[in-house]
Amino acid sequence: MNDPWADFLSRGLLGSEPLIRNADVEISSVRVGEQTVPLVTNQKGSPNCSWVTSLRNTYGPYARAETGVVPMNRFFRPLCIAASYATEAILTTGGLAGGNYLNNWLLATNLYLPTPTADEILTSLNDSCLTKSNLPVVIRSLTPPLHANLIAGLSKAGFLLFPVRQVWIVQNPAEGAWRKHRDSRNDLALLKTTQNEWTWIPGAEFSDQDYAQALHLYQRLYRERYPSFNPDFTDQFLRIGQTTGFLNLVGLRANSSPILSGVIGMVHRAQTSCTPLLGYDLNQPQSTGLYRLLTLRAILECETRGTMLHCSAGAGKFKASRGAQAHVEFTAVWANHLPFYCRANLRGLAAAVRKWVVPYMESHQL
Repeated sequence: MNDPWADFLSRGLLGSEPLIRNADVEISSVRVGEQTVPLVTNQKGSPNCSWVTSLRNTYGPYARAETGVVPMNRFFRPLCIAASYATEAILTTGGLAGGNYLNNWLLATNLYLPTPTADEILTSLNDSCLTKSNLPVVIRSLTPPLHANLIAGLSKAGFLLFPVRQVWIVQNPAEGAWRKHRDSRNDLALLKTTQNEWTWIPGAEFSDQDYAQALHLYQRLYRERYPSFNPDFTDQFLRIGQTTGFLNLVGLRANSSPILSGVIGMVHRAQTSCTPLLGYDLNQPQSTGLYRLLTLRAILECETRGTMLHCSAGAGKFKASRGAQAHVEFTAVWANHLPFYCRANLRGLAAAVRKWVVPYMESHQL
């Protein structure tokens, strides 16, 4: 049986053309249990690297840029910025700016199939640590509702757990509870009343113009309106993702125009789906409801598939009003092979972030 993820790994991530512009990394593959996953090696720790491949930028430039986007107390913001600079300095001076990222698909949210055990990951560390012994090993996108056993196992084995962001999950769209929310009912009504104005275009029918516009819409939203440290995908990411079946693209086009007004790209693995690619025409008035239609498309797809919808981070109030629940996402870091001062720095940072950042995330719909 064709495995879209394996095809995307071999034809895309391990291919000759880069799929992301803002990541000066090397990509190889490694066995974890019964599966082969990408190992993304960030040796240089560049300050311009996307946060999805950089501890330095997760807590440094990207975190500081987010303070201008996320609603935040004006007295708390300067403290966050100062803490970010301090954290970045500790990481860079300690040689911890880069890392070996296990099961990193260059997405904001990495999915797992099957969820590996801590023992399987520890076995895979032998090769990755020996070949790049000066780098920490990093495992992203760990969320308690999805990976509770793995998080506990990694912590017990000696991994350090770093809270990264607050994410939103619709646990079981197929049950239909999300439809009871007022905003969900309004979104469904909008879909019905505007159904003669729009046409949904499956990715298999995308023209060259559609691919170019889809990438443009994503860039406008996630790299111009939001921090530019989000992944800077190339055209090849969309094309190879779609042709392998790894990425399921759908465009939204007004019947009066030949140009896409919106696009959503979903990935599905086991019982979880997420939307690593989304964009819409920012010049359209908010009353058009493009973002609402695109996110509704995602949850309807999950309702049909019987998968949970991982809504990633941001727009917390919007997602909560449509049935999503907030959870803290963690990154696990293995540093036991590094010098003592590196381990001490990481332990101190992990403890500080858990103590100060997690309570703030949990008390605010970020």
